[in-house]
Amino acid sequence: MESTKGVISRPHIAKAIVEAGYDYSWDYIFSNFIGEGCKAYVPNKTISTDEGISLLKESGAISVLAHPVLIKKTNVEDLFKLDFNGVEAIYYMNRPEDTIRFKNLAKKYNKIITGGSDFHGLTKTDGSHPNRIGATTLDQGNIEKLLKSIDSI
Repeated sequence: MESTKGVISRPHIAKAIVEAGYDYSWDYIFSNFIGEGCKAYVPNKTISTDEGISLLKESGAISVLAHPVLIKKTNVEDLFKLDFNGVEAIYYMNRPEDTIRFKNLAKKYNKIITGGSDFHGLTKTDGSHPNRIGATTLDQGNIEKLLKSIDSI
């Protein structure tokens, strides 16, 4: 599991068992060790968006709705009514009209405008992501609003 990056999940555990030399199939590992109802099974704990925002606030963080353009099953404007601080209105997958829409919603619901490249791959060298850290920029006014929000925590 030394090569695993990020969250370790059941497939990582099954792979580690096989790589350790145990003569078990993935099906056997899931059916007998890490599948639902097995001794080593740990269920996921889910919380509501409101609970998540509250936990972030209690811990002194600001909360930002990330890449709203990718949200398909929920009315995005309904989400703006929640008590988060900002929205990633500037995002590499947005069309120009998406960015305008999210900026307008941010203004309407008094949210900070943020931006992001969504680049998570400092260890990736394959060039599979079109943006790098720093490729997405904010204007000075939005940077100041973000910093002011952080200072008020």
